[in-house]
Amino acid sequence: ALRIVRGYANAQTTFTVAPRIAISPRSGVVGASIKVVLTGYAAGDSVNIQLQQGSTYQTLATVTTDANGGATRTVTIPNWASGKPIIQGLSATS
Repeated sequence: ALRIVRGYANAQTTFTVAPRIAISPRSGVVGASIKVVLTGYAAGDSVNIQLQQGSTYQTLATVTTDANGGATRTVTIPNWASGKPIIQGLSATS
């Protein structure tokens, strides 16, 4: 939307920050530690870090996001993990 205030043009827009998850390293063997970084969630949100196991997801850890909607947690690759499973951050609100 464009609004004129005292002779000045003032542009405003609304945007949404989508939750994101990043891992490092991007692969590893069973028992290896993976750093998980979450961003874009609501402040104080409870987020389940989950790893795909077949057609379902198993929770590896639950974290509470900080005031900026982010969190960092290290998880261990479980012994049932194989192939290229998907990792996700699941929240009830974001």
